[in-house]
Amino acid sequence: MMRKESPMNPNKQSTTFNYYFNITDKMKNFIKNSGTSPSVKFENRQDYQPIFDNKRQVGLAISSDSSQTEHEIADFSLTLSGYHFEGWKIVRDSHYVIPHNISREQAALYAGENSALHKTGISPDFLWTAGDYLQNVGKEYDLYAQWTPLEYEIRYSSRTINKVELSWTHPSDVRTVEKNFIPYLKPELRGYDFAGWTSIVDSTEQTIFEPYTIIPAGIGAVKLIALFEEEF
Repeated sequence: MMRKESPMNPNKQSTTFNYYFNITDKMKNFIKNSGTSPSVKFENRQDYQPIFDNKRQVGLAISSDSSQTEHEIADFSLTLSGYHFEGWKIVRDSHYVIPHNISREQAALYAGENSALHKTGISPDFLWTAGDYLQNVGKEYDLYAQWTPLEYEIRYSSRTINKVELSWTHPSDVRTVEKNFIPYLKPELRGYDFAGWTSIVDSTEQTIFEPYTIIPAGIGAVKLIALFEEEF
């Protein structure tokens, strides 16, 4: 069960700010499939207390005197393999989604792991970031980290099956930790027949003698080489 450490002074009226890392099960699986650990790295703050879920830390919390009219959004320098931290979505008293002060998008987005922002990437100006000041008018605020997948470049080049460099190339594409890539194209080069692909990831080459192949979802750039053999 989700639990938070008790406030230092439970008898004093206070407002609690819960910062949730908000890593969904789908995100965890994507990261694990890439061969990386799905753990959030963050700068610890001594004035914040850990939030646990089944003995796993899922966030940080702080309670402040309710007489304080503002709360400065903390900077934890969150990082997660395969993802970029975009900012925080804030929910007051488990119900009201708080739009950013400068947001033109006032429509409430549902918070939590099924958030519209995570699914569609819309309205980045809706999010709060470190250093912003939030008006303290509630008893509890839940801040959900929002993430978008990083894009990793797929670069094209070509050579013969005997490793002689050729002139064919193609504009780069991208893959992410969530999305694989299939190059739906058949390279053509005068005097040569297309034989298939070879890919290089992390300096490791894998030859795939197929017209179409799948570059699996993952972390890191890919070099995709079109292989040709001379016409006979």
